[in-house]
Amino acid sequence: MDSQNLVSNQNATAVADGQGQAQAQSPNIFDEIGLTNLNSEQRESLLKDFMSAIQAAINTRIINGMDEPILQEFDKLCEAGDQEKINEFLKAKVSNIDKITAEETQRFRDNLKQEMEQVAKNTLPPTTTN
Repeated sequence: MDSQNLVSNQNATAVADGQGQAQAQSPNIFDEIGLTNLNSEQRESLLKDFMSAIQAAINTRIINGMDEPILQEFDKLCEAGDQEKINEFLKAKVSNIDKITAEETQRFRDNLKQEMEQVAKNTLPPTTTN
């Protein structure tokens, strides 16, 4: 199975489940992007969206780094849906999973912060000096 099909496989979204959550849930993520007035429901909703995006990036990197025999073995585990076995497999086969998780989480945070800064520049009136 090629990596594109595996990435779109619903079970493959579980690849990074639990990975990167501590970094993404850092209490200051909303402060960093200027969304300090959100209620808890809004924060939870955005956090779920953030985690989905981070997990997709982690999944893609992990899967793209696997050769065909490993992908086939991994696909079988995903189809079985046993998250514990998937996590064990990833720890055994992807030696740098923690590094990938940290990098993709940081990349997401940096991109989000940059996008929010751009939105602020385009929507806020310019400051004037007297």
